[in-house]
Amino acid sequence: MTAETSAETIAAPLRITGLLPRPNDGSLGTRSWKDAGIRIRCASIAPHLGALGAAVKLVESQNLDRRIADGSYFDADVFMIYQTLEDHRPIVGSLLDAGKCVVVDVCDDLALYKGVLNYNWENAQRAFAITVPTASLARRLAARVAGKRIYIVPDAVEGEPAPIRPPRREGPLRLFWYGWQHKIRTLSERLPALAELAAQRPIELTIMSNLDPVGPILQTILDRRFPRLSISAVPWDLSAFNAAMERTDVAVVPYDDSVSYSGRSPVRLIQAAWRGRLPISEDVEGYPEFARFGVLHRSIVDGIAWAIGHPDEAAGQLAALQRHVAETHRPEVLARTWMNALGHAYAGFREGRR
Repeated sequence: MTAETSAETIAAPLRITGLLPRPNDGSLGTRSWKDAGIRIRCASIAPHLGALGAAVKLVESQNLDRRIADGSYFDADVFMIYQTLEDHRPIVGSLLDAGKCVVVDVCDDLALYKGVLNYNWENAQRAFAITVPTASLARRLAARVAGKRIYIVPDAVEGEPAPIRPPRREGPLRLFWYGWQHKIRTLSERLPALAELAAQRPIELTIMSNLDPVGPILQTILDRRFPRLSISAVPWDLSAFNAAMERTDVAVVPYDDSVSYSGRSPVRLIQAAWRGRLPISEDVEGYPEFARFGVLHRSIVDGIAWAIGHPDEAAGQLAALQRHVAETHRPEVLARTWMNALGHAYAGFREGRR
């Protein structure tokens, strides 16, 4: 069964334990994760689940053995396993052997991956239910795991909303691209068109990604030279991300149709709007709900040209988009969606065991 998030609210407090990888980002002075999926689909949601009455316990992998030894890991109703580079197959097996309700969160079409990420797919196939961020990914996975419960829970935005600032009318136009390097190919293909646009106004393009190591496509981008188009790359961390978004004019999200394993979450689009900056995306088919905000264009160059030529309209659209994000993608809003999904899954799990 593929279930969306209209399931009934649970009638009793739910005990939820989430297994997290070891934190690896302390750039904001707190223990956090470079993997956005962990932050926006677990860490930021957990406090709000607690406010709704759930008993939530987050166990980091370095503490797992101790929790198993003293028995405190297994005292929950639902066990959430998140997509990670760590191999959690042994603990999933232990939970299933103990007769526990396991739900695996999936952000990509993991069946197409090799190596470590494929471990997550093995866990998803064995779990009682799966959670995903988008309807398109739910449909894709449903064809691979017939009969599996799949719940759609959108991604959350991070931090507080920033004041709206449409693209500046003077000075170099500052563009910002961020994401994993394996998604950067289409940005490389857009560089000649961006260089043509830079003939009208200088462009500064900042790329934020995992830079250890710098892959061949990113290296080619950095090695290219264009008049009036400067390109720089900075390593990902949360503090640097906030600073880069603060100085940018437009966050660009070119669509890469070859990344067939992507869940096509609009997280980059909504996070830019949440931080008060205009996103321009080419994924017209993937993000239809955002068409009314003027941020979807057949090419990022067309979208940038539109924003520069219609600054007042762009500002109004950006303000409307940020209000929409506040209504639909804040962690405290999505916590109820998570609660309904996990409560529905647990009710189905108990019913199946009778």
